[in-house]
Amino acid sequence: MNASSPGSFALHRACLLAAIAVLFIGASARADDLDAETQELIERLPEALQPAAQQMAESRDPAPRFIATIFELPRARLGSGTSWQPDASPLYSVIPTVGRWGLMVHGNLYTGYNWYGSKRGGQRFMGRNTLMGSLFRTFKKSEVLLRLALSFEPLTIGSRGYPLILQTGQTRDGAERLHDRQYALDFFRELAVLYTWHVTPRWAASVYAAAAGEPAVGPNSFTQRVSASPDPIAPLGFQLQESSHSSFGVLTVGAFTRTLKLEASWFNGRVPGSRRYGIYIRKPDSYSVRVSWNPAPEWSGQVSYAFFEEPVPLEPKEQQHRLSGSVSHTMSFAGDLMVASTLSGAMRVRSSIAGAALLGEIYLNLRTHHAIYGRFEILQKSGIELELSRPAEPTRELHAVGTLALGYVYYFGPFISLSPGLGVRGSVSPVARELERDYGTRAPLGVMVYAQLRTAAMPSSR
Repeated sequence: MNASSPGSFALHRACLLAAIAVLFIGASARADDLDAETQELIERLPEALQPAAQQMAESRDPAPRFIATIFELPRARLGSGTSWQPDASPLYSVIPTVGRWGLMVHGNLYTGYNWYGSKRGGQRFMGRNTLMGSLFRTFKKSEVLLRLALSFEPLTIGSRGYPLILQTGQTRDGAERLHDRQYALDFFRELAVLYTWHVTPRWAASVYAAAAGEPAVGPNSFTQRVSASPDPIAPLGFQLQESSHSSFGVLTVGAFTRTLKLEASWFNGRVPGSRRYGIYIRKPDSYSVRVSWNPAPEWSGQVSYAFFEEPVPLEPKEQQHRLSGSVSHTMSFAGDLMVASTLSGAMRVRSSIAGAALLGEIYLNLRTHHAIYGRFEILQKSGIELELSRPAEPTRELHAVGTLALGYVYYFGPFISLSPGLGVRGSVSPVARELERDYGTRAPLGVMVYAQLRTAAMPSSR
């Protein structure tokens, strides 16, 4: 499908209307009394918007049966695709009800001015965003969940991406490598159904089928990971550590207990190039296996292996084997301080281009208003990936690179079900001595000033 065709734009409009409907639907929401401040805020809105705002506010405190899955596991455990995260994670969502169905809605939007120094730097206004809705119903021994996740980054970022020193791994129009820029996420992040059921009192099985979705690779995506939630910039190594893009065609089967899960995926591993608007299903040609473990409410870990058949259009005969492991931790102290962290590592094995990546993230939230966050990364990138300017062709020789970022966000509200914030982020990205010629410095700097709007944490998860 051509992104500029009339049919494509009609599809985009339909999806946008569907997303708006997901945000404001609230049939049969609970009629619990709201606090006076929230009720006063709702009454100040235009009369036409007041019913929807009332429903959204009431949906922040749903019935207990809507915040638990089978085995009475907390819904906060469910990450992107079929990944797990700590049970103690905040649930940045609203859950209105539709009859006996629950509708979990999550959104996170950033917009601001991004600047990177050095010869390969750049500057621009940009907008990162994700919007997700999950319609679910839990029966006595099973649950069905329908999920739609969208990103409007093809419009707010475009095919050239945004400046991000040392980022690699994508192409423009399938013919030009992007380097030192982060590409836009796909419009369809996820369009999937997940069915789980009790097989015995101690274990259950699951089937996940997606026209667009995530195979069982790596940890919860950075777009939904709590430790990455205040950060407007994508990690440099996420393409190696987690599911690097929307896979158009995924089938995952799994078996799990209350603490342990084993799953396997068969999926389309081809990177979609610069075509970010449609759904481009191909015959699955790649596979993965993942073991996830939640030994306590505060902890979640995973190890995974994935094989990708010709994932990069510019390297049609290139196969990739990846190993990934991660640990996430979330804890709240007396309701005033929440700390979320992730340590993740991955490497390519048995691939013509080697490489490894290590990431650490931490996010501290104080009294729901003050957020301090940090990220460090250490990576290996080849000369081919970095598109180095050399007299001869770039080589597969690996170069050590990294980044260290610190940021602060002040969150207002929450107002009804939304939490706006203003933030600033600074970073330094050290490069090896042999790369100084290309970057003009050994330590490129970056700064971003931005506004953020996300769904507020549900009261029960704060």
